[in-house]
Amino acid sequence: MKSEVQIEEELREALLNLERSWETEKLLKEEYSGLVECLHTMAGQSSVNALLRTVVRQIKGIIGFSEAVILRCEQPKHYRGFIATKEELKKVIIPCTGILKKAIKGRPISLYDISQAEEWRGVETVSMRFSSALYMLIFGGQSKLILVCLHRDPNFFTQAHGNFLKNLAPSISQALTNLITKQRLVESEREYRILIDGAKEGIAIIAGTKFLYINSSITRITGFSQQDLKGKDVFQLFGPEEGKRLQEIFTKETRSKENEVFETRVKNTQGQQKFIEFTLASIKYKGAPANLLFLRDITEKKELQLQLIQSQKLESIGQLAAGIAHEINNPVGFVASNCYTLRSYLKNIKEIINLYRSSKDDRLIKEKEKEYDLDYILEDIESLSEENAKGLERITTIVQSLKDFAHIEAEDSFNFTDINKAIEGTLLIARNEFKYSAEISMELGDIPEIYCNISQMNQVFLNLIVNAAQAIKSQNRRDMGRIFIRTYGDDSNVYCDISDDGPGIQPENLSKIFDPFFTTKDVGVGTGLGLNISYDIVVNKHGGDIQVRSEPDKGASFILKLPIRKEMFSQDA
Repeated sequence: MKSEVQIEEELREALLNLERSWETEKLLKEEYSGLVECLHTMAGQSSVNALLRTVVRQIKGIIGFSEAVILRCEQPKHYRGFIATKEELKKVIIPCTGILKKAIKGRPISLYDISQAEEWRGVETVSMRFSSALYMLIFGGQSKLILVCLHRDPNFFTQAHGNFLKNLAPSISQALTNLITKQRLVESEREYRILIDGAKEGIAIIAGTKFLYINSSITRITGFSQQDLKGKDVFQLFGPEEGKRLQEIFTKETRSKENEVFETRVKNTQGQQKFIEFTLASIKYKGAPANLLFLRDITEKKELQLQLIQSQKLESIGQLAAGIAHEINNPVGFVASNCYTLRSYLKNIKEIINLYRSSKDDRLIKEKEKEYDLDYILEDIESLSEENAKGLERITTIVQSLKDFAHIEAEDSFNFTDINKAIEGTLLIARNEFKYSAEISMELGDIPEIYCNISQMNQVFLNLIVNAAQAIKSQNRRDMGRIFIRTYGDDSNVYCDISDDGPGIQPENLSKIFDPFFTTKDVGVGTGLGLNISYDIVVNKHGGDIQVRSEPDKGASFILKLPIRKEMFSQDA
């Protein structure tokens, strides 16, 4: 049977255990509350320094230390530290020795005699003022961060303090990681926007037909501000006709792997028309399908191209001028001769008419008619008049063909035109180039009119016909060469085949003949721009194609493929 003393001692022990349990529970509640408060505080910080200062202040309120230092690893053997609880952060340099090497492993370490720590020797602001320290690794990235809590009481820090920091450290590390990642993303986005806004090209992101993002170059090109365009329909940049053509392009669900390039026209806010080249690429933007638009102002390029085409056209006319003059001179010559004869006839007829009016002697009148051979004059007048009419008609045709050929049409002046008539007119202009060296054979099919810029197509026909004639001339052959022109069509396209039996094109030159300034002709005969301009007109401006077939010494053949209808041209372009 227990004595009263034993019972009393057991009761005292039970009360002590109960007090310890209450104290432990209180500490756990405080620790939990402190952890929650720290986590809540960390979530609202926008910079690493602000987060660290805020966290340290929260920990100080829970643990009650005197001061804290954050050590950041800058070199393998050195840490840079700053006093974390001060607004003015006084920086110190700490060598990575002693306890710091152990703290890197992630366990809380208490030091009860700070004066003996190697790392704090020489740092009087710490070694002379504080007696104990608690170390905890709070960030284990490339630049490690160690929190050092300091206190003047050498026995202040307990195991509970260490456990609290150990439990809190992963959350601090994760918060720092998230914040650093966010800052890097913000900085990356800022650099990206500087780069994109500084680009010469207009860049936009489009969802369906709505602008989601526009860089500053689009506002420079179009005159519309970013506020004017963002969220608006892309077609407000284009006229109604262009909008219909581009509707299918912008709403196309699938695209080829290669970026597609298109040309169009826009009117800026000043009403000026600009030529635009744009590229569309399918992308994912914020998890949804979108189009990345690259937009370039090619107005100056287009104007230069038009000037180049016209210069080449005038150069061609200059080279053909002598031949055209000769072609005009022939009918002018016989018309002039016929007019001289008609003037002589008119003088004789006038004498006979005067005799009719003044004389009643029929015999005298008949003698005069016989003398001037009036019957022949009347018959010949009709013949001479017909010849003059044909000569003048030929002159008119030549002049009209020359006028049509030299006419400068706007870049976008497209109409439905009979290319058979265009080929015949071009042959008339270029006749002197081939009439002494080649015979022309034609097989012009029953083809529909095509939607084209006829001035540009005349330039293409002339370039190919003159090239064929010059190639035949270069052979210095005794017999006449042959140029064959054939047109035909199908449901969608019209084809024009211009072939010759000249020297042909060497295989190594076939891939270069459409390059600008490439020529195999003698100096002064060609500029190397004719085929380049022809290719640009047929392929880029008319949405067609141009193919070349050639064998050395067997001639060359150029086959043009041209869309018939406006809709087909729009889709191909």
